[in-house]
Amino acid sequence: FYRNRGNCLSFTLLLTQLAHELDIDLKINEVDLPNIWGANQDSGLVFYRHVNAIHKSDRYTQVFDLALEQYGRGYPQRYISKQAAAALLFSNMGIQHMHDQDFDNAMHYLKLAVSLSPENSDMWINLSAALKRSGDVKLAEQGYLHAQGLNDKDSLAASNLERLYRSQGNIRLADKYQKL
Repeated sequence: FYRNRGNCLSFTLLLTQLAHELDIDLKINEVDLPNIWGANQDSGLVFYRHVNAIHKSDRYTQVFDLALEQYGRGYPQRYISKQAAAALLFSNMGIQHMHDQDFDNAMHYLKLAVSLSPENSDMWINLSAALKRSGDVKLAEQGYLHAQGLNDKDSLAASNLERLYRSQGNIRLADKYQKL
């Protein structure tokens, strides 16, 4: 923490595990933040949304957050499981390896993320981006289509499909996904 290597996700996972050992019930809370907080989409990838921990009792609600002064209760949020939070962590690790051009480790962590949270379209988008960058365009297409099927409102899955089809010269499909 003092070296600024931690982030809200690693902090929350550590805190919830320590609380569990003390028999304190902390919930992991995923928060959808505006892009100014860095929960943005970069180059067709999805980074974790902001995560914090919450303890609710009959008398009060306590939020544990690395950036509490910026946190607002009005942002859309929901509790997620430890497994879903671990998937977010593995996904972020995979993205970091991908940025470092280390595709073997990127694929390892992104596959772990998908296996832990197969219903999360973001995990499939990230895995598909790694597949595309490593040259497996057919599997990348299948992953993007699967992500789109999981969440047909996901504009990032559609935009990745649009770029993929446009790069292949398939203008008809590219235009279809551009409209989405």
